[in-house]
Amino acid sequence: LKAALAEIRSLKQGESFSYQFLAKKHGVSRTTLTKHHQGWRTTCTGAHDQRQLLSQRDEAELVQYIRSLTEKHCPPTQQMIINFATPLCKWEPSEAWVTRLIHRHNDTLITAWTTPMESNCHKADNGER
Repeated sequence: LKAALAEIRSLKQGESFSYQFLAKKHGVSRTTLTKHHQGWRTTCTGAHDQRQLLSQRDEAELVQYIRSLTEKHCPPTQQMIINFATPLCKWEPSEAWVTRLIHRHNDTLITAWTTPMESNCHKADNGER
């Protein structure tokens, strides 16, 4: 696919070509080649980057900010993290996004109950107990 796309890009402007011929020559699907060349599809990493709520740099800065608050004995709640991330995002993050953020950075971020009451309520909510 990369070789076929490179061949298309190497053609002079206005020079005609056949997607079918190039696809057969490079052993790729004509549809896939057409979609990639016309920008309908991107690579898996490109698509992943487009779906990311924050850029890697913004996410790293947010994690560092959360760590600094925690070191100052003021750990943020999920709602606080949503409030911090909202100005940086394409849309408002959900609580599930915050949970995934914490799991992605579980080597640097830890979770804990902020009050004993929250822990007791969680334990009482369990049907087996």
